[in-house]
Amino acid sequence: MQQRGQVSHKHRQLQQVLNLIDGLLKTEPENNRMSLNDMFEAFPDMTQELVDASEKAWGHTREHQESKRRTTGYNRED
Repeated sequence: MQQRGQVSHKHRQLQQVLNLIDGLLKTEPENNRMSLNDMFEAFPDMTQELVDASEKAWGHTREHQESKRRTTGYNRED
């Protein structure tokens, strides 16, 4: 029963990701950027606190800046 509950929880999370992707696919290509709020909906374990902690810990690094640049530009193909 515990495993079923865990799989059910993962299923709900994946359904949210699919809903987000489907929503992005319905938009014009130039407007299908994923917002931070969309990411929070699709990935409930991601919180603003985690985003802030990441920025504080690694925001000064070249790798963090590159990751931020890439994820900000995520689109339908990504």
